[in-house]
Amino acid sequence: MSLRWLWYTHNALRWVLNPNAVTCSSDLFIKLWDVQNEWRNTKTFPGHEHTVSSVRFMPGDQQIVSASRDKTIRIFDVAST
Repeated sequence: MSLRWLWYTHNALRWVLNPNAVTCSSDLFIKLWDVQNEWRNTKTFPGHEHTVSSVRFMPGDQQIVSASRDKTIRIFDVAST
């Protein structure tokens, strides 16, 4: 498996042992990727008003926590639509 880095817009990449990776970027979105399906973007989470600088999976990999330069921390459910 190769890692294709989308480096011009993404600020952070986090990967867990399941087939998902999560990225954040200056476009204000957090994106969930299926790494076993040619890095297909499966979900996009809006919600920040400035660059998203950090993102992590919470324990259990069912939630994502993000931090932004808008001085907020947000939690997203992976299963949400």
